[in-house]
Amino acid sequence: LRARLGGEVRRREALVDAYGAALAEQHQKAALCVECEVDRREWQIERSLANEEVAAMRADLAEGAAEAAALRREVRALQEKLLAAYRAVPSSVPPATRAT
Repeated sequence: LRARLGGEVRRREALVDAYGAALAEQHQKAALCVECEVDRREWQIERSLANEEVAAMRADLAEGAAEAAALRREVRALQEKLLAAYRAVPSSVPPATRAT
C-alpha cells in the first residue's frame, strides 16, 4: 500500500510540476504578447508622428514651391520691364551707353 501511495504521490507531484511548467510557459507567452502589443502600439504612434511630419514637410515644400513660382513671375516681369526700357532707348544712342 505504501509503495502504491508513494507512486501515486510521485505521479501527482510530476503532474503538479508539469502543470507549473506549462503555467510558467503560458505566463511567459502572455508577457511576450503584452510586450508585442506595446511595441505595436508604440510603432503605430511613431508612424502617426512620422506621417504628420511628412505632411508638414510636404506643406512646407508646397508653400516653398508657390513662393518660388511667385518669385519667378516677379523676375520675369522685371526682365520684361528691363527689356522694354532697353528697347525704348533710341537706336542713335551707342550700345555702350544703353547699358548704363
